[in-house]
Amino acid sequence: MDRLTQWKRILRGADDLPATLGAALLWEEWESLEPMQRQHWLGSQLVSAYLRARGHQITLFNRGKSPHAWPGEVEELLGDRDTGDLKALEGRQWDACIDNPTTLPFWVRDAGRVLAGHVGQYLFVSTVSVYAAADKPADETAPVLAYSGADPMAEKSQGPHRELYGPLKAVSEQEARRQFGEARTTIVRPGLIAGPRDETDRFTYWPVRL
Repeated sequence: MDRLTQWKRILRGADDLPATLGAALLWEEWESLEPMQRQHWLGSQLVSAYLRARGHQITLFNRGKSPHAWPGEVEELLGDRDTGDLKALEGRQWDACIDNPTTLPFWVRDAGRVLAGHVGQYLFVSTVSVYAAADKPADETAPVLAYSGADPMAEKSQGPHRELYGPLKAVSEQEARRQFGEARTTIVRPGLIAGPRDETDRFTYWPVRL
């Protein structure tokens, strides 16, 4: 199958999925098609164009400190969650919010104060590191790690050895439900996330070593 035919088949499959899931599928498949996989900038434009074609508009919120590959049609709002600068989000309305980078509970608290009642669904990307035990498969009912410090909202880092990563993520999950409500909060707990543009080398280190 030639690449163009393969891409058209992928597009048809994406149309049968919810828009955001279809967009994620397109991005992943674009990155896997040679020689297309080296054209990151074009892949991002295709994905954003796909979402707009399905009636969606994308807003990104970040500090504006890193070059981005998104085309101009994607709205970019600037702020800083470390300092509590979320003014750019005030008075706006969105169907959904995907909170991808959060590891600190006060980030979730501050986001909730601005966005609660203004987003249809809040999706928090958590981690399998919240689970209290790793010796057997776990689901949503499994116990999670407890935070044992003085005040989780005062924590500004994950600790010198990232020992607070799991407990603070667990507190962040609880804060998400408190801010946005059980029905409007979706929590996912992925394992190691790896793929295009991941510069940490956390995953590739192991197969190369083996």
